[in-house]
Amino acid sequence: MRERLGLGRRGPEGDRGWGQDIADKLGSFQQVHGLEETGRANRDTIEALNRDPDWYMQTIERNIERARLLPRKLGDRYVLVDLAAQELRAYDHGARELHMRVIQGRDSMQTPMLADRIETIVANPYWNLPPDIVRKTIAPAVLSEGPSWLDRRDYEVLSDWSDDPKPVDSADVDWQAVADGSKLLRVRQRPGPENAMGSVKFMFPNPLGIYLHDTPRKNLFEYADRRLSHGCVRLEKPEALAEFLVQGDADFLSSNQPNNRVRLADPVPVYTGYFTAWPGKDGLTFHEDVYQLDKAMELTEMPAVASRHQADTPSRKNG
Repeated sequence: MRERLGLGRRGPEGDRGWGQDIADKLGSFQQVHGLEETGRANRDTIEALNRDPDWYMQTIERNIERARLLPRKLGDRYVLVDLAAQELRAYDHGARELHMRVIQGRDSMQTPMLADRIETIVANPYWNLPPDIVRKTIAPAVLSEGPSWLDRRDYEVLSDWSDDPKPVDSADVDWQAVADGSKLLRVRQRPGPENAMGSVKFMFPNPLGIYLHDTPRKNLFEYADRRLSHGCVRLEKPEALAEFLVQGDADFLSSNQPNNRVRLADPVPVYTGYFTAWPGKDGLTFHEDVYQLDKAMELTEMPAVASRHQADTPSRKNG
């Protein structure tokens, strides 16, 4: 282990055992490789230590190819969600102004790579539940516990998907038909402390229904593996992102008005990418291949990026 970490066979006092110098060097190695910084040689750390130079070359090549899918000009100010690092970074004229952890799509509902622009910030948002969640989660819960289950969680049933829907009495709904998939139903959660969107969401119109938002479950950001969502991206510090986007105080976040929409005068580019190798001021940082895209990737068969605003990016597809 000492030799592999470049420390030589003997420690500062001549011993060949496991000293603090190994633990410190191993912690630095873990940090560079996106591993939990423990200073101990666990299974993932040993696997990383055993990688040969070809692994690094292939990883770098694959990330260069993915980087080429992004627009040639990212913008003076932009937001990047790195799905391999499970973090968000915001840049202003090349300087990183913001960094935070994110929660992203689980393996069965992976957050796709895309390019778009954040146009609108919504404070105190409603959460319009996707139809598959209504069918798979909401309907069985109501069938099991009754319509009061909805009231306890601030859910409401609506007549349609228009901008001015009418409320529907949940007791009049054929919930078995909803669970069977033969009836589509709009259900939304009212703004409040338990709302799954938290206090704010960030919208960039795309056919995949992906956006960034707050969450009431702050404890999940302590997890090393944060692939926990249905595809949207939950933010550790949403207020800081709002301030970055408006370039000042985001005082509208303190308003009690439900679904308070604030349109950005200058929409900010946002990119969700997947970079298992990323350049920094001290060299490359590597991250685990959490979605197994490196493992599955052939250099001649690249995943597409969804984009709606750059002529030199591929047409929109589900990445």
